[in-house]
Amino acid sequence: MSVAQTQVCSAPAYEASVERNVMMPLRDGVRLATDLYFPALNDQKVDQKFPVVLTRTPYDKLGNDTTGKWFAERGYVFAAQDVRGRYESEGTFYAFAHEGPDGYDTVEWLAQQPFCTGKIGTVGASYCAAVQSALASLNPPHLAAMIPIYGPSSYYHCAMRQNGALEMRFFTYAFSMAARSREAAADPLLKQALDEAYEDVWAWTENYPLRKGNSPLRLVPSYEQWAMDISMHASYDDYWKQPGYGPRPYYDQHADVPTLYIGGWYDTYTRATVENFQEMSKRGDGPVHMLMGPWHHGGMGGAGTGDVSFKPDAALSDRNALFLRWFDHWLKGLETGLDKVKPVRYFIMGGGEGLVEASPTIEHGGKWATCDAWPPPNTTPTPFY
Repeated sequence: MSVAQTQVCSAPAYEASVERNVMMPLRDGVRLATDLYFPALNDQKVDQKFPVVLTRTPYDKLGNDTTGKWFAERGYVFAAQDVRGRYESEGTFYAFAHEGPDGYDTVEWLAQQPFCTGKIGTVGASYCAAVQSALASLNPPHLAAMIPIYGPSSYYHCAMRQNGALEMRFFTYAFSMAARSREAAADPLLKQALDEAYEDVWAWTENYPLRKGNSPLRLVPSYEQWAMDISMHASYDDYWKQPGYGPRPYYDQHADVPTLYIGGWYDTYTRATVENFQEMSKRGDGPVHMLMGPWHHGGMGGAGTGDVSFKPDAALSDRNALFLRWFDHWLKGLETGLDKVKPVRYFIMGGGEGLVEASPTIEHGGKWATCDAWPPPNTTPTPFY
């Protein structure tokens, strides 16, 4: 049985009860808005302790509503949190860099609540994977399991910069996030200015580099400062060694907990996913697994990427069931069989019909394989330069 197979362990035995915008205090007094989803019966929260599954996001925690209720129905407290400075949370947003301490404080606060068994698991993709690695780099005592999906190892070396060369998509990311900022939501004129800037983002890209005060980002100074900082720090200095920019500098002190790294062959975090798996597999006792499918960023579990189809085998029928199996095993101690599977499951692309007459889709096909380590045995490195 593979880690990627969808085996439901905890059955849906509860209803879900939600408490919105619980303001969780941080060490510096800033409060983060957190939605808590509780197992319930007859419209009342169940008065017992449960493990907690946590996701932290800059993209509005309300997007996790369906997932939160799904986990609560299966005997977990699910915590969805807006990161500092986004949506309902207090403070000033500065992307990625400072997420480590905030995540650490969140894990430890949750662990001390009367509804928690003291075991916290984390899950999320992209930014929501980066915040997992950031808090794990500081090794909070009550972190018990992780599922980072499409997460960084070192943003300087890949994904934000490529061995130093800036990916301009992150420059444009500053404009996108500013247009959806808490500040913009509170001020229609500011919202209009930032929306127009994002709609014209390619003009700002052509005029790169950004100079302080010369774009509408000046209206949200922390967003402007972040865009300038990732542009100006061209060498691998201390700026890039902050926990929020990837766990590479912290592997030796990183939390030693069961971790499932998930990546895609068409993702910009492929290198990072493999590096994290390899490096963390060398350290500690916490089982480390990797699932690598033929997916693009944000397309985990799909059957195709662009015009290419990997049917019939590539698709995952139920992502939440995959996550549930991991958390059931490590947070609840259920016998899910994970201790009997190989730690790596990866998709080998190819073998399909290819171009089919009158079809816009390339039937590329493929199959799943497993192995104990990466790279797989009998692998031949092939340079393409």
